Amino acid sequence: GGGAKAVQEATEELCYPKDIVNYLKSVGYIVDERMESLIFEKNLLTVEEVFSRFRKKNLKRTEAFIKLSKEKKVDFGFVVYKSSSVMVEFFTIPELERKLNGKKIVDHNILKMSKNYYLEFDKQIKTLVESFKDAEVIFVSDHSEVKSNFEVNINYYLQNNGFQVVMLPQKKIINQSVRYLRDLIKPIIPFNLRKAIPGKRMIRQVSDSPLVFDPKTSVAFCLPMGDWSRGIYINDEERFNGVVSPDNIIDLSHEISNSINNDKIAKEHGITSHVKPRFDTPVSKYYPDIALNIPDGYIVRNNAKGFVTEFEGLEAKNTTVDTVEAWAKDCKPYCVRGHHPIAVSSHQWSEEILPMRSDLTVIYRHLLKQFI
Repeated sequence: GGGAKAVQEATEELCYPKDIVNYLKSVGYIVDERMESLIFEKNLLTVEEVFSRFRKKNLKRTEAFIKLSKEKKVDFGFVVYKSSSVMVEFFTIPELERKLNGKKIVDHNILKMSKNYYLEFDKQIKTLVESFKDAEVIFVSDHSEVKSNFEVNINYYLQNNGFQVVMLPQKKIINQSVRYLRDLIKPIIPFNLRKAIPGKRMIRQVSDSPLVFDPKTSVAFCLPMGDWSRGIYINDEERFNGVVSPDNIIDLSHEISNSINNDKIAKEHGITSHVKPRFDTPVSKYYPDIALNIPDGYIVRNNAKGFVTEFEGLEAKNTTVDTVEAWAKDCKPYCVRGHHPIAVSSHQWSEEILPMRSDLTVIYRHLLKQFI
């Protein structure tokens, strides 16, 4: 993770020292992966196949971490199981909620595979802890995972409040035709080739949006990137060749932010916004001008049919539907990351560290204290 491209096999560029790469390859160590690559590249289409892959990934991670930590005499080690657990939660949480709510159609196979995954994961953690009996072990999750309950379409809001203009019908037809042809051709293009097709992400996401707006007259737009970046960009002259001059960015940002904070529907759903401070750094232009504060269970998407609408997830017709296979057909975000992190330590922490801040920076403070 961490912003790098997801690759499955270890390479020299990812390793230090480089001599460990042969060992990692020999044991089948999996660096990282995504559901899209598992389904469309490796053709794993069932719950059993996908969850088996997650268990293997964790096992190889534990084995490699223990061996290399002892071989290289590591003082401080850091092992990441995140992507496996996130994907297990992604499929488990909606089915678990259906079961708890007494729904008739539940994918019990998902729940069974999930239970097996965590029982085996517990064994990996036990092995890890027992291999370093004198070490302090800290388990950290930087966010939670929650079921998607509502979709938020900020572009819909901007259009209905005069900040964005719908594209002219003739241009919209052309755009939709291009999207239709792309969707028609996309399934027959090999996954590896699709990944290699160049293109700026922002441009691709604008063209992917069914809610097409006119960039020559709109003053703002939203580009949701997964479930981790949620905000509004001002359509300024410098970054987007837009209509807003740099001198008006701040004032317009406050106008839009205040509009959202005073909106009736936004208040009902606990949606707020604030203008982000401006920094003159090489990457600051890539960040939204207005940050959106969205409650847990809400996901920002451009193709929702209103400002805030209920999320339409997988509604299986019978109990024989394989949830993973069904997801491969629509690729909807069944779950979204939540705001609540967690940290659990095997050692007692200093009382002076904990009250300073309640977020995960407490871990950095605790670790630094051990080295001073």
